[in-house]
Amino acid sequence: MRRIVILLTLICTIYCAKAQQSITFDQAVAMAYEANLTLKGAEYDMLVADYEKRVAEGLYFPQIEIVGGYMLMQRDAKIDILGDNGVANNIANTLINSGISSGILTPDIAQAIDGILAPLNSIDLSYILQKRSVGVTAAKLTMPIYVGGKIRAANRVADIERSVVERQMATIENHLYTTLVEQYYGVVVLQYAVGVRMSVVDAVKQHLSDAIAMEEAGEVAHSVVLGVEYRLAEVKQELLAEQHRLYMAKRLLCSTLNIDYDINAVDRLFIDRAILSLDYYTDNALYLNPILAEANLSLELVEEGVKVAQSELLPEVAVIGAVSLYSPNLSELVPRWAIGVEASIPLFNGLKNVNDLNAAKARALGVATKVEKAKSDIVLLVENEYYNVINALEEITTAEVSMRLADSYYHSAEDGFKAGVVPYSELMDVQVNLSASKLSYINSVYNYSLSLARLLEASGLSSTLIEYRDNGAPIDIEYSLFR
Repeated sequence: MRRIVILLTLICTIYCAKAQQSITFDQAVAMAYEANLTLKGAEYDMLVADYEKRVAEGLYFPQIEIVGGYMLMQRDAKIDILGDNGVANNIANTLINSGISSGILTPDIAQAIDGILAPLNSIDLSYILQKRSVGVTAAKLTMPIYVGGKIRAANRVADIERSVVERQMATIENHLYTTLVEQYYGVVVLQYAVGVRMSVVDAVKQHLSDAIAMEEAGEVAHSVVLGVEYRLAEVKQELLAEQHRLYMAKRLLCSTLNIDYDINAVDRLFIDRAILSLDYYTDNALYLNPILAEANLSLELVEEGVKVAQSELLPEVAVIGAVSLYSPNLSELVPRWAIGVEASIPLFNGLKNVNDLNAAKARALGVATKVEKAKSDIVLLVENEYYNVINALEEITTAEVSMRLADSYYHSAEDGFKAGVVPYSELMDVQVNLSASKLSYINSVYNYSLSLARLLEASGLSSTLIEYRDNGAPIDIEYSLFR
């Protein structure tokens, strides 16, 4: 036990030796939002969503690309003009045979004509239509005219996904806000608690001084002094334990704020009894709770998925065009540009599109069911947190009355102890009750603040906690157990 006391004393001494920096709750919120890595990650998700939105918008514009290719064929593509298999010889033979069969030419005349053309057949004359090696580089344009609503759906999906990221950021911010209420005001409570424990130590020290004086005057036995000394050792141990809890609470808050120096939470606890009706918080939750809003957006997202699946059953029409930029060895007979309309009509692909549509519809129904469940859960959560706040206010009232009563008993017992009519054991019991009542009151106010933060988070109103704080009454409880 002695080693533990020494260790706690050393920790608290080292910690308190560091320079403290006072921060308000508002400053803590700003620092946490700046340092939170999850929130920074969500900001990058927002940047991704913005770029994906631009991608979807680009689908409305024509697509222009450079295409190219090279081909080596078996041989040149050519046409023979003269020669035995030439076009001229084939035409002449066809005409002669037709003339003979129709009676226009006699065999003798046909033979004479064939003799005249015979020298031409010995000439090998051909024309190359396309050389065997050819390359083409062209610019291609595709402009969608009708794609069954795919482009509109893609843009709508991009808008929804960006909104989803916004709701996710709001969820992170609201939860971080509640966490800061828990941690920051937790430090405030422990600072109060340490003050109360210190006042107990001071009170017991005063009692010890009084007991020694009374022993010297022969009014009390030495056992009374020993009892006070034992009590003093106990309260010092309780103080060290409270200081260690405060140390750890500050460490946790510093971790959330991403700082490595000691802090002093200067804001006071507050109470605002002007809590509105349950319907007010429920109605706001249905519209502002980011988790529920994200669920509604997921429903819109799957509904767009149904539209996309429906568009797969519709034809697609686009204007296409191409112009040659560089085409070595390409035949002059081939045109250098072309423009046209391209249409694609789905007929049968194993019922894939139909089944995709049915799956999208089923998915939408499933998400709709989950959204309804989420609404029910949020309403139940708001109701639970609302009554936690109401109960916390009632506990505050009870704790405040108990604290005042304990304070009155303590001072009466203290006066009786000094007069020698109240034994020390009774004074210690009253003192314990007073310190416990003060700590109970502080904790009840803290529980109220935390319950209020959770209620506002569930209602999507986390940022309005500042209004409750500013409109409420600050708590300025005295640490001292004696006047």
